Amino acid sequence: MSARPWRQTMLPNEIDVLVLGSGAAGLSAALSARDQGLSVVVVERSEVYGGASAYSEGMVWAPLSRQALEAGVPDTTESALAYLEEAASSYFDPRRARAYVENAPRALAFLEEQTGISYELTTTSMDYHQHLPGASRGARALSPQPINGRILGARLADLRSPLPTTMLFGGMSVAGNDLASYFALRHSPAAWFRVGGLILRYLLDRLLGYPRGLRLTGGNALIAAMLAAAEQCGIILCKGKEIVRLVRTNDRVSAALVAGKAGEQHRIRVRCGVVLACGGYTADESLREKRYPHVQRGVHHVSLVPSGNGSGHVLARGVGAKISEQCSQPAAWTPVSLVPQPDGSTVGFPHFLERGKPGVIVVGRDGRRFCNEALCYHRFVIEMVGEDGPPGGKAWVVADHRALRRYGIGVAPPFPGRLAPHLRSGYLVRANSLCGLAEKLGMDAGGLESTVDRFNGFAETGQDLDFGRGDDPYSRAAGDPARSPNPSLGPLEKAPYFAVRLYPGDLGAFAGVATDASARVLDDEGRPIPGLCAAGSETLTVTGGDYGAAGLGIGPAMTMGFIAGRTLKAQNRGKRQVADHG
Repeated sequence: MSARPWRQTMLPNEIDVLVLGSGAAGLSAALSARDQGLSVVVVERSEVYGGASAYSEGMVWAPLSRQALEAGVPDTTESALAYLEEAASSYFDPRRARAYVENAPRALAFLEEQTGISYELTTTSMDYHQHLPGASRGARALSPQPINGRILGARLADLRSPLPTTMLFGGMSVAGNDLASYFALRHSPAAWFRVGGLILRYLLDRLLGYPRGLRLTGGNALIAAMLAAAEQCGIILCKGKEIVRLVRTNDRVSAALVAGKAGEQHRIRVRCGVVLACGGYTADESLREKRYPHVQRGVHHVSLVPSGNGSGHVLARGVGAKISEQCSQPAAWTPVSLVPQPDGSTVGFPHFLERGKPGVIVVGRDGRRFCNEALCYHRFVIEMVGEDGPPGGKAWVVADHRALRRYGIGVAPPFPGRLAPHLRSGYLVRANSLCGLAEKLGMDAGGLESTVDRFNGFAETGQDLDFGRGDDPYSRAAGDPARSPNPSLGPLEKAPYFAVRLYPGDLGAFAGVATDASARVLDDEGRPIPGLCAAGSETLTVTGGDYGAAGLGIGPAMTMGFIAGRTLKAQNRGKRQVADHG
């Protein structure tokens, strides 16, 4: 089906609120401001809406949500703040953190009410650092439920598709709670029935002429629901245009210059203010080299963020805003593999799942393990590019045949998926012996063989004497509950053996525009710039540079966007800003 443009594409000469960016942060700000009776324009630089949020799982970290209270899960605001403080260490900002924690359940409830999307408590998800004070299990992370893409009609093409490496058959989305069924296909008729139903639904959608399946999941479901709600409530959505300059008069941001494809410029007067939500800087190679120490050392890095080119930082600096790097890490890290495409390009795939499974290890070119593979993805990359990491930052996931067919590696699927395409492309490397695998990878064969022999001993005893894998609740949960005595440890002993190359990658920026607890942008002296707010990856992270739980990307983005919409209304009335705990 061909795509139609959104209901309004002509830019007005004057508006209450101008939002730059159409990810979760920008659309949350737009819906929040519109709910306050303000007129809103959302300008998106690319030709599709959704930013990095459309690639994400869409999970939010929202302590004391309605869902958690209904489930009777014990939690408190103070324990959530204690956890954030311990994880952030010296970079903890108590005012912004409190604004986030206290407003997150309000923002989530608002989002559900405005868009009709439903979030469910993910009781299997736990805060990643279970040893820290305030850590919780099954109380704070929530996942969006799938929605039908028909809510966008023929304009589904205006929504950014998920990463192609995360879809099946070229267009079938997979929800997080679908994975258990896929992994159980070897032994469960119920899993075959459920997966078969999903595939049949997808095939029907394609036969009806849709460019991909209409069962939207994760961040794609979230953004689709937000876009549909935005159009319904009269928000003007405009893509393919870029803000080239913000105008500051009488000490406040009062206008913006918008450029189209042909270079034509349009000036929009802004009565209440502008919200920067452009996605940060991680897609800009020069900024990555400036801020990522491992890139400075020549380690190849892969960014999964399509739109964060640093333009928001340039706009912010143009009106006197401060760009802050006061965080322990400049970005949210994840290990990534590069999947060859038919046109010769590669697409990244984030490795969240298989590293902690039995029969799987990660080694460097010396054939040695360098950390607990079941660490959360952010901290795994910190180890990967650290002083004690693999030589040159080069690492491979290695598994035996049994582990691969049970859990998969990256996009190489578990049974009954086909391995042949990935072997032909070179993504997946196979050999009948560990020595043969090492030779194909240019790896120290003796190092790999001794590492596997030692690891197999750990699997037998249930204790990883080198890195403590499976000793903590998080890494045990990353394993297989059917495996004992340690669910995260299993031997590599069934040939053939397989490997996939890993690279350090990122999910979004942590360094960014300085803001306060009301989402107001600050200048170099720490003073709010009237008429300018920011949210999401555009801003300095509220986590201090740690990534301590699922949903700590979308959660703060959605919440601070919600606060920004309220703040601009309050500023316009001359009242005290919401969520300012000064």
